[in-house]
Amino acid sequence: QGLASLSGLEIGTYTLKEVKSPTGYVLNGQPQQIEVKTGEVATITVQNTKVKGNIEIKKLSDSGKTLPKVEFTVYTAEGKEITKTTTNEQGIAQVKDLPYGKYYFVETKGVEGYLLNQTKYPFEIKEQGKTLTFTVENKEVKGNVRLIKLDGENPGGKLEGAVFVLQDSKGKKISEHKTDKNGLIEVKDLPFGAYSFVEKQAPIGYVLSKEPIPFIISEQGKTVMLTAQNKRIIGELEISKVDIADGNNKLPNAEFTIFNEQGKEVAKGKTDENGIAKFKLPYGKYTYKETFAPDGYLLNEEIFSFEIKEDGQIIKHTVKDQKKPTPPTPETPKPEQPEQPQKPEIPQKPEQPEVPQPQVPEQPKVTEKPVIPQLETPQQIIMKPQLEQTPKKIE
Repeated sequence: QGLASLSGLEIGTYTLKEVKSPTGYVLNGQPQQIEVKTGEVATITVQNTKVKGNIEIKKLSDSGKTLPKVEFTVYTAEGKEITKTTTNEQGIAQVKDLPYGKYYFVETKGVEGYLLNQTKYPFEIKEQGKTLTFTVENKEVKGNVRLIKLDGENPGGKLEGAVFVLQDSKGKKISEHKTDKNGLIEVKDLPFGAYSFVEKQAPIGYVLSKEPIPFIISEQGKTVMLTAQNKRIIGELEISKVDIADGNNKLPNAEFTIFNEQGKEVAKGKTDENGIAKFKLPYGKYTYKETFAPDGYLLNEEIFSFEIKEDGQIIKHTVKDQKKPTPPTPETPKPEQPEQPQKPEIPQKPEQPEVPQPQVPEQPKVTEKPVIPQLETPQQIIMKPQLEQTPKKIE
């Protein structure tokens, strides 16, 4: 019952001083006088106050930022709620004069953008006036964003090379990203908050999109999916077909064929009644040529080059054709006046042809016996040699 007795004391005055307090109570070190008299029981009352202590909780983000308006609830070790406290602008919450005993506290209301810390923090009040300090961290809510860049006219066409700037809610640049071959940009572990993508550079052949793409990171680990589209750069080629000798003479029905940089045919068309043919074409380099000339004109075989670089660009070309040479007109021969035909003569009665008499063949004559000619006996000629003349002496 909290009573203490002492007997056998002699009559006199004594001093009573507490040297050890009950568990959970503050030692009362104040000395008290007591007088012992004959036949009397002296009584004295000593009061003790319970031990009381304090706790201080400092609330920080995982990046070290102080967090106000975070609520904590203090419970006894048995789970009975004792009190609630909330962090101030410096991120500090305090609970004072907690009686001696065992407790724990837990975060019961977090702050936007941070995960609720559900850890139980146990503590014990054992010393009078002592303040126990705790630092509790909150993890910031972090998520991911994934942006895919598509062709506005062909949703299956993924666009590489688009450059985007990632901005926070105040328009401050955070980072810069470029779409890959699959048209993707992926940013991980973005802290809770509002953001936007702003296109800085469009893919080649496409119009820059100036409209920001906003999004919010609000759930831990969630990936926000975004789609961005670009319109193709479209330009126009306008061909005027005229007579080479008279530029005001517009020629209809001239056919032109357009080829891309790889030489593949991409368009074909004819000039209208005003001698004009128009072609809408996407960004790129092209050539064209006349593939069918108007009636009465020679085909212009020249190959023309042009390039579409800007959206809405109009390229105007004039192509001149030469008339086919006209062959000289032959004189039309005047038909001669036909002569009056003569009356045909009545044919005379043909004479009766003589009947030929067969001739009796003559009897062949008997060939006489040939006479063998008699050859004369050749006479022998004797040549008498002549004497040489004696040469005369020349004096």
